[in-house]
Amino acid sequence: MNIYIMSKLSPYIQKRVRKLTNFDSIRKLKILEMFQYNFVGFILVTILAYFSNQYFFKQTYNSLLEKHKTNNIKDKSYIGFFILCTITMLETFLIIVMLFYMRKVLLVVPSISSYLNKKFKALTTLDSVIQITLSFLFIQFLSGYRGKMSLILDYEFDEHF
Repeated sequence: MNIYIMSKLSPYIQKRVRKLTNFDSIRKLKILEMFQYNFVGFILVTILAYFSNQYFFKQTYNSLLEKHKTNNIKDKSYIGFFILCTITMLETFLIIVMLFYMRKVLLVVPSISSYLNKKFKALTTLDSVIQITLSFLFIQFLSGYRGKMSLILDYEFDEHF
């Protein structure tokens, strides 16, 4: 039975391997488009993350850190945890809105590849760039936001209810 299945899959596998290794002009243009939007997205993310981290996310993190540790005693209350989670949830929503508009800004930039080849379908690689460059890097650059996530994960509750 294995030989039968392999003989049926063989043409399919061969076709997929050919498509995988095919490096035609469209594939090159897709790679160029990914590079272009990665480049523009990286610059956009770096600028926006720097300023929003410096003037907002780090400020709220430092403020929460001060409230979390007063006179070398950690806040272990449930209300402190609730406030921390609420602020982080609101900041997560703010990040989603920022990512939404960063995507809109990227869409303003025309694809170079579509000018080089009229048959090329532009923006087919944009989702990959958005998921990696915008989402992942943006959150990595926001040290204040990541700090609040660490506070949530390492929160120690008071034994007394």
